[in-house]
Amino acid sequence: METALGPARYHDRMPFFGKEDGPDSVRINGFAQETIDREILLASRAGLDYWAFVGYAPEDPMTNALKLYLSSAHRREMAFCMIGSVANGGSPGHFSSRTSHELALMGESGYLRVLGGRPLYYLLSSPQEQMAREWGGAAGVAELVAFMRSQARSKGLGDPYVVLLGSDQALALAAGCDAIGAYAIAGHAERSPYRKLVADTTARWQEWASSGAEMVPTVMTGWDQRPLLENPPYWDRGYMKQGVGLEKYYERATPAEIADHLRDAIAWSQSHRSASPAQTILVYAWNECGEGFGALVPTFRPDDVNGNSSRLDAIGEVLIK
Repeated sequence: METALGPARYHDRMPFFGKEDGPDSVRINGFAQETIDREILLASRAGLDYWAFVGYAPEDPMTNALKLYLSSAHRREMAFCMIGSVANGGSPGHFSSRTSHELALMGESGYLRVLGGRPLYYLLSSPQEQMAREWGGAAGVAELVAFMRSQARSKGLGDPYVVLLGSDQALALAAGCDAIGAYAIAGHAERSPYRKLVADTTARWQEWASSGAEMVPTVMTGWDQRPLLENPPYWDRGYMKQGVGLEKYYERATPAEIADHLRDAIAWSQSHRSASPAQTILVYAWNECGEGFGALVPTFRPDDVNGNSSRLDAIGEVLIK
């Protein structure tokens, strides 16, 4: 992220704790307890209920934020749940250690539960080719889901409410998931206004509801991958080609536009309870500063340690009544 957000034109996208190290260079280090503590309080005071952490192997540095959240004296202010992933490598033959770690997290205080006590668990899907190669297709994912359910029940954690983040109703049913959703929704072919992203997103909600599947609506705060397309990170080099696709992005939303989108999502979910029985919404995203933007975390502002909190302030006006 330091490389991707290094160019001066992207400095305002980095989180508030980032620092300018030169005209085209930044330093971003959020791995401090006081930083996570502050983020928890900022999110909670804006009315957010929980964070969904993408799961990685316990020893992976990508788990540092989760570890700091779990060690925070303020964690009771903000619930959490996990986004497991079949896209982060693996296969049915060696998923048990990572899954066991995520099952243990379900037993932690503050783990979000829906529908009368079911632990909410998102499962991030992968492209069909990767799933076929690494997991043997839907059968392998079904093995993972069945393992999680049996282990959760045996540990007294209840029956997880599993939401496949991939929009594929057929795969969700074949894999034994409860509902469908999406980590992010982006369907543009060229530079488009934010209102087009909102229209694309709300159309997807309706598509899911019309399919008869249970679902969790996603709210999109933005989608603009240009920093990563200019400097692809190691985890995206398999499909990102440097400089390719720079014309494909949605223009930055105003805070008021993001707030209106969230308000509409809440109203839609409440009026479609049979399709959205868990009555929860996944917002993209708290801290996707390089990939999507519109990130809710306050972002860098020169000479202001508090950063730009305008997006978070705007959704707070929707959530806190």
